[in-house]
Amino acid sequence: VRLPLLEAPAPMPALASAQSSRHWQDMRLRFLVVDDHPVNRLLACNIVQAQWPKAYLCQASHGQEALACLHREPFDLVLMDMVMPEMDGMSVLRELSALDQAPIIVISGAGVMSDVVEALRLGASDYFIKPIADMALLEHSIRRCLEAVKLQRENIRYREELESANRKLEA
Repeated sequence: VRLPLLEAPAPMPALASAQSSRHWQDMRLRFLVVDDHPVNRLLACNIVQAQWPKAYLCQASHGQEALACLHREPFDLVLMDMVMPEMDGMSVLRELSALDQAPIIVISGAGVMSDVVEALRLGASDYFIKPIADMALLEHSIRRCLEAVKLQRENIRYREELESANRKLEA
């Protein structure tokens, strides 16, 4: 789903090298945006598109729909609200805690400290309380999660190459 930008957020200050930044902008990253309010989903999509114009964006309006998306296709990052009908974000985190899924950044109007702690305990990578006063912090968190995903993938690739080389040596 590609949405037109309403108002692009200000560019984020360089946090990584220019090469690393270009690397992410050139990739077709996959984001899942989960929120029951269409305006909030649109805002999150606009933030992503401003920084990653080639990104694929999938949207879900509640937890059940998000789980269906996550079981159907892989994502690089999930931006998710906590308070939603049918299935809330905490239930989604509980369902996904045992699985190796994409990082999840929670963006919620529920700022109760026990919810923040529980979400992080269940595997959320970060937690933001709406309204987000400084979008650069959210963008930084997204970049940090994407860097972790990149390192994880490189680690898997290197491990596979090493195992392949070991098999050749043993043969």
